[in-house]
Amino acid sequence: MHTLLYGSVPLVTAAVLCVLPPAIAIGIRLKKKYRKKMSSAADFVRDARTKLGLSQGELATKLGLERRTVNKYEQRGADVPTTVELAVRYLLHVDRVNRASRRRRRVARNGNGNGGGR
Repeated sequence: MHTLLYGSVPLVTAAVLCVLPPAIAIGIRLKKKYRKKMSSAADFVRDARTKLGLSQGELATKLGLERRTVNKYEQRGADVPTTVELAVRYLLHVDRVNRASRRRRRVARNGNGNGGGR
């Protein structure tokens, strides 16, 4: 697996840093809303990673972190920096968009979306 870089910064982190000022208010609002559903930051990172189908090492590579840092977030519920939380949310969003795009292509290929059967 290769990490795309923007300068010396991992691309996902660079994308988050580019949108950070307007996204801070949104991130804080989402964080409060998400806190109702999740008991801790550890649950957020673990659930996001499993939704993405990644190992701790793969998620760490995408975020430009070390595997043990992701492990620390998941196991000890260490404070997750806002930039890391936004980067994880960005990865979840990209994954959701990609799945929706694949679904639209499949529906277009099959016609009416029911797999061609009646």
